[in-house]
Amino acid sequence: MEGYALDMIGGLFPTGFENNLVVTSYYISAILVIHALISSYMVKEVDGGNKVSLLSDFVIMMWIGAVIEFIVTLMFKGMFGSYFGVGF
Repeated sequence: MEGYALDMIGGLFPTGFENNLVVTSYYISAILVIHALISSYMVKEVDGGNKVSLLSDFVIMMWIGAVIEFIVTLMFKGMFGSYFGVGF
């Protein structure tokens, strides 16, 4: 019975070794888009500004997120590239 529970929990929580860099990048991208959208809305809600101007905040946050994601991906490939078989 104990082995069944471990198999079930292992299927629910994927480990980092099962995912490759592309899937991890997709997860990070989705989180960045959702975070930028919610944050830009909340900034305009608290600020009391025009709701249309949240689009400019959203675009700025997306650019910042894209640059950070690119840098983190390069760092991750540099640190763990030999493990995943990825080189520069």
